Amino acid sequence: PDDSGGGIWCYTDDKNKRWEYCTPKTKYKAEPIIIDKTKENAGCSSDTEYDAGKMSLDKCAIYCSNGVKGAKANSFSYGRDNQKCWCSPGICKEVKNNKYDRYYLTKT
Repeated sequence: PDDSGGGIWCYTDDKNKRWEYCTPKTKYKAEPIIIDKTKENAGCSSDTEYDAGKMSLDKCAIYCSNGVKGAKANSFSYGRDNQKCWCSPGICKEVKNNKYDRYYLTKT
C-alpha cells in the first residue's frame, strides 16, 4: 500500500493494524499433469461431458484435471477457434471432423 516494494500484503482483522506483509495461502497443492494431444478435429459426444466455458488451453487442462461436478476428467476437448473447454470425466464417444482437438490427462 505504500509502494515500498516489500512484497505481498494483506488486510488484517486487527483494528489497530490495517495491513501487514503476508504469505498467500493456497487452496490445494498443484500436481504436475501431462497433456497428450490425441487427435485434431475430434471432439467428444457424451452425456458426462461438461461445458467449462471459454478459457486458455492450459487453464482448461488444469480445470478439468481438478475435477468437474465431483469427477476428475481423464480427457477434454478444446476449441482452437472459440477457446471453449469441454471436460470429459466419463467414457468419450469421439466425434470427428469438428473444430475441437482431443487431449488426455495423466497425473505424474
